[in-house]
Amino acid sequence: EAKNTMQDMIEQGVQPNVITYNVSINHLCKANKLSLAVGLFNDMLQKGIRPTSSTYSSLIIAHCCQKDMDRVAQLLQEMKTKQIQPNESIWANIIKAYCIKQQCE
Repeated sequence: EAKNTMQDMIEQGVQPNVITYNVSINHLCKANKLSLAVGLFNDMLQKGIRPTSSTYSSLIIAHCCQKDMDRVAQLLQEMKTKQIQPNESIWANIIKAYCIKQQCE
């Protein structure tokens, strides 16, 4: 629905901005629809919209929940390259995910 709503916006002449993308990505991540969230993230990048720490936070937390720590590391590197500071929530979730992963191994 998020992608359809954004398409409706575009058809009516309203271009999605970083806030629109962040809200949509966040909700998709919380709904466990990470592939759709990643698709929106890639769409956002293709349109030249600069992600924020909130954008990355949603994606990193979702990848942490799936224990995809390689992707988490990639996203952190992207943040560093773009000079976007990870917030406390990001670090807390990364630490939690590493602890859970270590307990499972």
